[in-house]
Amino acid sequence: MPSKSQAVPHALLRELSESGFVKLCGLLNQDQVLALRQEAQRLLEQRSLTWDHYTDWAARGMYRGTLFAGPERDSAIFDLIGQSRLVDEVVEAALSSPVVQHLLVSALGSGYRIWYNQARRANSGGRGLRMHQDRLGEMSLGILLSDTPSMAGTTAFLPRSHRWPRVLGSFPLLSPHYIGNKLVGATGAPGDAYLFYNATWHGRLPSDGVARTSIFLSFLPRSAFEKRHCPPVEVLQRLGPSLRRAWSTEDHEPITPPATEELRHILNNSLPLPALSPWRVAMAASSACEVALHAARRIKRVMNRK
Repeated sequence: MPSKSQAVPHALLRELSESGFVKLCGLLNQDQVLALRQEAQRLLEQRSLTWDHYTDWAARGMYRGTLFAGPERDSAIFDLIGQSRLVDEVVEAALSSPVVQHLLVSALGSGYRIWYNQARRANSGGRGLRMHQDRLGEMSLGILLSDTPSMAGTTAFLPRSHRWPRVLGSFPLLSPHYIGNKLVGATGAPGDAYLFYNATWHGRLPSDGVARTSIFLSFLPRSAFEKRHCPPVEVLQRLGPSLRRAWSTEDHEPITPPATEELRHILNNSLPLPALSPWRVAMAASSACEVALHAARRIKRVMNRK
């Protein structure tokens, strides 16, 4: 019979597999939370760019700590790791947690890589974020730095939606406000964390009168063919072993796939689908819509050149 310490990670993995997200209570202690919150607050008060610069920043692909902010928008500093030794130490501790390691390796396989990392503050009075999915195969760890008793200003998940066939990346007109009773919020005390598949439909309700801050790390499996987005060598050399390994290009370790066949299907969005499922109609309509949008954008580019 497994011990309690063995059973807990397995129970968490089952919840992650079934719901698309799982809560990790007390991932950071209060000293770590205080240090991380103070550093995040300092970094989030630096000179910022408006959000309309984000697309150009992302397209360049350079690893460079950059703060984005704007009226009625949240504030986020991307490429957080490397901006503060104190932040690096606390994030290293979180990533080195045996529970986090067990879940990441079980869900993504060995050799997972960090994709993005950021500190994000939902500002008082900020608007919400529509329901959406991020890229397939991506998984994120969000750590609460503020007391979050309600869904206001925090990530909200639609349970089990990571198991749906991929149809659209987002519904521009679908606000979490309209389906709030179906959602589960990333609520809890400072130091609590959530690990979730980014294929899980998620969004954010508008903030109330309190600003709330979180740290996010997102990961991709080794098999993901993405341009590497990692700190310069001088930054990597001063990071802890878990962070360095998650940005390493070395593939000396044997490849360990996700722990079960079901987890492999979830990662690839390839769960079995009945031949007469209504999802097949939705998927076909989505594909047609994507083709039409692509054609419209191409025509627009051609017309703009004339």
